[in-house]
Amino acid sequence: MLKKLLALLLCLLMITGTIAGCSDGGGESSSPTSTPVDGAATPESSENPTPEVTDDPYAVYPLCDPGEIVLEFYYPLFTIVLSYMEDMNENPIIQEMEKFSGVHIEWQHPNQTTEAETYNLLFVSNDLPDIVKELMTTYPGGLDSAIADGYYLDINPYADFYPNYYDILHSSEDFLRNATTDEGHIRGFGYLYDMSGRMVSGGLGFRKDIFDNLGIGNPDLISEWETAFATLKDAGYSNFVQLTAYGVDPYWSPAYSTNSTFMNQAGTVVYGPATDGYKEYLKQMQDWYSKGYIYQDITYDGGDSTDMFYPYIVGDALVGVQLDGSWGSTLYNQSSVDDPNFYLAAAHYPRLTEDQVIHNWSKPTYFMHSTYITTECEYIEVACRWLDYWYTEQGLMYCQYGVEGVSYYLDEDGHPWLTDDMVNNPDGIGVIWMLFMKTFMGGLGVESTAPRMDLMPTVVAELDYLATSNIGQGDDDWNMPTSVFMTSDEGSRYSMIYADIETYVSEYTSTSILGQNNIDATWDNYIATMERMGLEEAISIYQTALDRYYARELG
Repeated sequence: MLKKLLALLLCLLMITGTIAGCSDGGGESSSPTSTPVDGAATPESSENPTPEVTDDPYAVYPLCDPGEIVLEFYYPLFTIVLSYMEDMNENPIIQEMEKFSGVHIEWQHPNQTTEAETYNLLFVSNDLPDIVKELMTTYPGGLDSAIADGYYLDINPYADFYPNYYDILHSSEDFLRNATTDEGHIRGFGYLYDMSGRMVSGGLGFRKDIFDNLGIGNPDLISEWETAFATLKDAGYSNFVQLTAYGVDPYWSPAYSTNSTFMNQAGTVVYGPATDGYKEYLKQMQDWYSKGYIYQDITYDGGDSTDMFYPYIVGDALVGVQLDGSWGSTLYNQSSVDDPNFYLAAAHYPRLTEDQVIHNWSKPTYFMHSTYITTECEYIEVACRWLDYWYTEQGLMYCQYGVEGVSYYLDEDGHPWLTDDMVNNPDGIGVIWMLFMKTFMGGLGVESTAPRMDLMPTVVAELDYLATSNIGQGDDDWNMPTSVFMTSDEGSRYSMIYADIETYVSEYTSTSILGQNNIDATWDNYIATMERMGLEEAISIYQTALDRYYARELG
């Protein structure tokens, strides 16, 4: 599986014949300049050039003498990661990159709890760093507005300076469409997902060791899960189904053709919590809660991600945590120490009938987070080429695995494996956090959604089962593309309307599951209340944005 991934990434990188607020912009925006490297010319027009491809993608490095150029990089990181290192300059891949490029990076890591405020201050202060990574907080109106307001750089004219990233974007219409704004701008340097390796990004996990002891097997249909839960209850277990916070679960709700937010059904925007399927989902969850199947504190979200698996660790939850490579391994590290029989297995995506096809599986988007060069950057070419490096063959290995001999090694067949220090850290640091500290996880490059061979063998085996057992049973066609953008005015109006709707839906969902609402008796009033709050207008705004997404001209 991993060999196929590496082959795919290599193919992407070897393509040589590519296809062809917080502020309303007050004050004058700076005029960016570019200091060419090796005599490269600065673009003279806004037309989108096709970059010149060379046989040696590393020929332009180093970009300067050691330390001659310093770039400031605003880069959000999890608080737990920053508790183990001061900044990304302690990451071995960044140290190697500084040796290779000559460029020194000054990192700005905002506090996770105040990241939104810190991000906003970047623009209010008119003291932008050279590079900004957007994570949880994004510019109002998106990149098009940020460019119009004079804060972010339009990198389209600078394609000659990022040939490797350009090639990857143009190797896939999905990559390119999701990397392109409504006005045709490239959304900076993205954290991309290679979707070829796995049908879904995660799924239900369940305690196979306990299920096997009770002769339950691996349930598929909702009715089979009902039987399994009754068996568990008879055996003395209770509160064993863990839902996501506030009860809207991405693994049970698809069986009822719904979810907790807006869906894209063949180009038409549909609000999941206003569908008849959502009503049936709530009735099912209410029934399970009343029988003592569901973990009683349905509002529990872990406080922070370090203890999100608390119900599993204390032994109550037996079904429901998302099973994916990194989190699955983290859970094993925390749980199997106290219970040597602990085995978290992957389940089928639950369905109501054997012939049901699910259309809103949980699956990552092609284009996740964006990293932008700002108009304050003096060294545009240097910044472009520094960022572009992470999309070369060598850069992709750094992004996925880190430095050979430090965080991974190659076996006799050339497969990379994380070191024991990464997967069984002596200080008890989970593998996912080690990846943030030793690779560019969540930052730049292309991440595979295929099961990773370097994680715990049991997790890898279950992920492979998750990928293959659901073939023909569903897709993610109803998932809303994450690269659907509203204009600043649309976003302001939408936020004003939807904030109250979202709160109301969350409260109705929780109280319904807890048995405080007669769902049949209150449903019509629930729908009418959302309509009075402006649901139809919110849907119309979203529909307009989705229509623009499909109408984008891809260059």
